[in-house]
Amino acid sequence: ALADKVPAESANLPLIPDPEQEVSRQFGATKTPEAFLLQNQNGSFVLKYKGAIDDNPQLETSVRQAYLQNALIAVLANKPVPAPEIHAIGCMIKKF
Repeated sequence: ALADKVPAESANLPLIPDPEQEVSRQFGATKTPEAFLLQNQNGSFVLKYKGAIDDNPQLETSVRQAYLQNALIAVLANKPVPAPEIHAIGCMIKKF
């Protein structure tokens, strides 16, 4: 499981187990990995970003565009997300 691979001290991000694929269906997830950035606005969560984490899923040192990081910076600064959706590259999520 992903939670086993991410040390607790490395990030304060919730990992949501989704064995019945309810969450992935609700957000329209199609690939893994695929990031979803939600912002709490008056008690409701609003989807601010959906898609690829960055432009190079294979080699971290070759990343030129950190899509998720850019979206998070924009949200934290109360600015519009420059690209709210970027096509995710990865393995298709098999629906069951």
